[in-house]
Amino acid sequence: MDDLFYEAEEGVRPVFSLLGMPVTAYALCVAGALALGMLLLGWTCRRQGLGGDTAWRLSLAGLPLGLLGARLFYCLARISFFAAIGLENILYLWQGGYALWGAVGGAALAAVWTARLSRQPLAKLLDALAAPGALIIALCRFAEYFSGEGRGPVMESESFSFFPLAVFNPEYEEWELAVFLMEGIAALAILVVVLGKQRKSGDTARLMLVLYAACQVVLESLRRDDCLRWMFVRVSQLTAVILLALMMLFALIRRAREGRLIPKRAALWCAVFLLCVGLCIWMEFAQDKSPDLPMWACYLIMAAACAGLGISAYRVVFAGGRAGENGG
Repeated sequence: MDDLFYEAEEGVRPVFSLLGMPVTAYALCVAGALALGMLLLGWTCRRQGLGGDTAWRLSLAGLPLGLLGARLFYCLARISFFAAIGLENILYLWQGGYALWGAVGGAALAAVWTARLSRQPLAKLLDALAAPGALIIALCRFAEYFSGEGRGPVMESESFSFFPLAVFNPEYEEWELAVFLMEGIAALAILVVVLGKQRKSGDTARLMLVLYAACQVVLESLRRDDCLRWMFVRVSQLTAVILLALMMLFALIRRAREGRLIPKRAALWCAVFLLCVGLCIWMEFAQDKSPDLPMWACYLIMAAACAGLGISAYRVVFAGGRAGENGG
């Protein structure tokens, strides 16, 4: 599920109450993740050579806009449900229901607002948000241990039924794959990558988005919780693919305007991208429809296809070179 701040109704006991509202262990972990993200943001802003007040401006704009974006994305994805129960429920923020990609969009809007207010380069502000964003995602994913979310298929073999590979579900007395830990580890790996060497302005943010979107397609597929869907399509997967496609499209348009487009190379990587999208769709159906293909094989093929998605998007966005060398 791509709910960043969602709290499961069952199995979550409030630690204490604040102004009459229950505060859970999961909510405390999310608050801690945001605090650590803000601290890291201060460092990344200095690293990008931004003004001393930039981190505070980004934080003050990013927290409410990220929350609003996450809520609106979630509600739009389930608009028929909210229309049935009453659209006023969209305003009941304490009831839960927040989507990660909406939070990413809200943070991007905060960067746009801060750039205009402080007259600083938008690309540098987005770069400064990349590492804190990866850290917050990682910590919030780990926190899903307390919410009961982020769990995958039942572990049939006792050899793999142990923590941290799996989590015990007392309701059904079975071990389930700990997808939330896999997602958290993936986000930490992305954090390490984006905290590496300095890159050309804008490349750090693009690299973070390419890596995370590619990972999210297969990791979202592993989840067995109440994830957002449009019919049979998982919203987070679709959003990730659309984001990668748009990044590739904008890079190709920019390169064509600059006279640096190599049509054959661009066509090759776009074809690879589409082939990998097709493989992911095929494996989604094969999990339930193909008795001859075991589930582990489906996910192995999907993981390879997601690697292809990331590589093809990377090669197009960064013009076939390493991030920061040619600024593609």
